[in-house]
Amino acid sequence: MEHAGRRGTAPGDCFFRALGAAAWGRASLAAAARRLTAERMRSAPFRARAAAFVPAGAYDAACDRLARAGEWVETEVEVAAAAEALGVAVHVRREDEAGDELPWAARRPPEVYNAAGAPLHVWLAQITGSHFVELRPR
Repeated sequence: MEHAGRRGTAPGDCFFRALGAAAWGRASLAAAARRLTAERMRSAPFRARAAAFVPAGAYDAACDRLARAGEWVETEVEVAAAAEALGVAVHVRREDEAGDELPWAARRPPEVYNAAGAPLHVWLAQITGSHFVELRPR
């Protein structure tokens, strides 16, 4: 797979640009992907499962931060919320600081399928620390 990076865009929005491109075919839908993810994080069912993975008393602030354009996705909780919000399985290829590949991280909501009955998967790479790009088959 190769990545489809974008230049000239605000830092912090790369995860949602990559997610919008991979899930909907349009990186320009990043704001919608961010809004849906923040709404999912705020939902009672998601919060009940995820609040234990966020420092005590910081969950509401984490939701508020994520809702703002330009803020980075920093935790697995946010990736899981995005997967549920968009109804896709999110697979993230990661590298350590030396550039060596780490195990893939996958977040999948239950029973994610498209209209034809095929599973919906998006493939992203987390490179140079906190930067995300969409991966596409060659």
